Amino acid sequence: MGMGLAAIASPGIAVADTPDGGSASQPSKPSKSSVGVSRRAAQDPSGGKADVPRKSTRTPSPARPASVSRPGTQVSATADSRPVTAPDSGKPVSSDAKSAAAESAAAEQVSGTSERAVGSVPKALAAPARLTATAALSPADIVSGFFSLFGIKGLPPSPVQLLTGMLALIRREIESFLRPPTAVPSVSITDTSLVEGNSGANDAAFTVTLSKSSTKPVTVSYTTADGSATAGQDYRASAGTVTFAPGSVSQVITINVLGDATVELDETFTVVLSNPSGATIGRATATGTITNDDATATTPGGTAQWGKSFFAPYIDMGAYPVPNLLALSKTYGTSLVTLGFMQADANGNLAWAGLAALEPNSTNEQAIAINSSIATFKAAGGDVMISFGGAAGTSIAQYYAGNGRSAQELADAYAAVVDTYGVTHLDFDIEGAAVADPASVTLNAQALALLQKAKPEVQIWYTLPVLPTGLTADGLNVVDSALAAGVNLAGVNVMAMDYGESAAPTSGPNAKTMGAYAIEAAESTYTQVSALYTARSKTFSWSQIGVTPMLGVNDVLTEVFTVADAQALEDFARTKGIGMLSMWQVLRDTPGTLGQSTTGASGLSDPVGSFSNVFNDYGTINVVDYTNAGGSGGAGGTPVTGGTTTTIGWAWGANPVLTFDPAKDTLDFVWMQAAEFDVSDTSGSTVISIVGNNSSYTLAGVTLRQLQIGNIIAKDAGTLAKWKSLIDSAKAV
Repeated sequence: MGMGLAAIASPGIAVADTPDGGSASQPSKPSKSSVGVSRRAAQDPSGGKADVPRKSTRTPSPARPASVSRPGTQVSATADSRPVTAPDSGKPVSSDAKSAAAESAAAEQVSGTSERAVGSVPKALAAPARLTATAALSPADIVSGFFSLFGIKGLPPSPVQLLTGMLALIRREIESFLRPPTAVPSVSITDTSLVEGNSGANDAAFTVTLSKSSTKPVTVSYTTADGSATAGQDYRASAGTVTFAPGSVSQVITINVLGDATVELDETFTVVLSNPSGATIGRATATGTITNDDATATTPGGTAQWGKSFFAPYIDMGAYPVPNLLALSKTYGTSLVTLGFMQADANGNLAWAGLAALEPNSTNEQAIAINSSIATFKAAGGDVMISFGGAAGTSIAQYYAGNGRSAQELADAYAAVVDTYGVTHLDFDIEGAAVADPASVTLNAQALALLQKAKPEVQIWYTLPVLPTGLTADGLNVVDSALAAGVNLAGVNVMAMDYGESAAPTSGPNAKTMGAYAIEAAESTYTQVSALYTARSKTFSWSQIGVTPMLGVNDVLTEVFTVADAQALEDFARTKGIGMLSMWQVLRDTPGTLGQSTTGASGLSDPVGSFSNVFNDYGTINVVDYTNAGGSGGAGGTPVTGGTTTTIGWAWGANPVLTFDPAKDTLDFVWMQAAEFDVSDTSGSTVISIVGNNSSYTLAGVTLRQLQIGNIIAKDAGTLAKWKSLIDSAKAV
């Protein structure tokens, strides 16, 4: 078939061209004097025996490179000469002709059939795959290949050829060495600005550019930093890497800016570039300006007081004495609070702590004190979110579902609370038996959808039990039921507490802090709820996550949430921009018996307000006017200052007579409850008797009619309400 392919493919098989253009093969043994090519024999066309070439009597010529077989030509590279068959004749040619043919083939094999550039590689070196076990490179091959690097063909080279080629090669190498490296591009970032909007997240786009394109990928890191804007409140902190593909010169970094309705100055933050690869940094820092678009203040009690992120700790309004919200706000520094819990009472009506006496329209003294405390706090600039449900008692949704009441009736009950207290934020604490009650869960979701249609300004939060691994299956069903009903959830708040040792070890090799578990719970919940939203073609954001730890020693006594845990949680909240930070509860933010969990103390030694001091600068902060309260816990009236404050206590048998000036002196009842003292006008003096303690305080020559509510300081709202009623009644006579 020509070109000796059979010989290459099948070592040890001799191939000879037949007169008719065919070929024949037979086994052959390598010649002892052969370098690597088998002895070949031409088969007689008549079918006779093959002629065996005889050894030449000519003096062996110098060794030549192995040739490439051609049609009708057979060349053997051996230590001595071998016959060469002439084209189409089948007869040996002379040794001179053989030498010429071999040399021509060798030259072609070394130099190729076309001109080569200086430094190219000869075929003999570039295609070693053509060499087989029966063909090996001769020294002449190697020498010829070496000289071809200098552009020299043929052997031997002249001294001029050799010198010229070597000089050319050296020159190329020197020029390559001295050639300056290609300059890398520089990367820069530009400023941007945008209008913040009133809600949601808007994108601030920072353009990052290269000074010129690169043939290789270019990367640069970036991170955000606060200016007058605060991460988690005004924008979401971000960090990452920008990658430029080869040829690309522009990329965009997108930072989420959080909208709100708060009237404020324009604010700024920065994006900083660092750690470039494949480039240098030109301009490293860009400023993002958030332009305020809120022209006027909004109505108190509206969403502007809450913004997209806030701290609103829980306060148990069913506690007695009734919490004085304004006084607590002054002590703990919070302008927003979450009030728990409204539940179903025996009549199927909503009431604080599920007690019929504490229905919103009740004339009970404690109910009046609750309403007064809320109204006073809101009038001073604070606001409240009312929470329904809780761990104990029966939720109103459970009662309605169990008694065949409709979703519309339930929606109307919620609307009545919204109207009574003038609130825009509602929280639904669904735990215990309620979280696993599909009937009440579904009814509640349907009612809330109806409520939002009637009152679209109402913001709804779900508060659910959680583990570090996230919500339980029941909790996920609660959220999904709300989505299915069309409820627009403001967020999902997780109760980061009471996990149990198996779920959250606090000792041993796998132990973690309660702060770490709270962060894990938030991250897990975000992943879970995001999946629910995605399945319904909705978007869930970190501003819809809330976290509520239990302060100090939890109900599971081995779980202790410390001030350091609080700081770690707040740092995490700022990074992610979570919507709600809270805590259970404000009244526990005070020291108590170490290691004990109580409703009024943390079980730690940290001073009063230690936890609140960590959280109370998070999110929206409202200005609260404490002067309208009269000291730290009054209930309105003209502020009384400049005089002496007398603390009313329980000293047994003490009956001091006080020189009291109503224009500037005050009485501080601290936490004394309304039922623990009586007041009377006796012989032109006001006498305060401590019940069951054989003691009294007499304001010599001062009647009830002469007093004002500003003279009274108390942390208990019921105490303030009692004094207000007494003074008003005396003045009405």
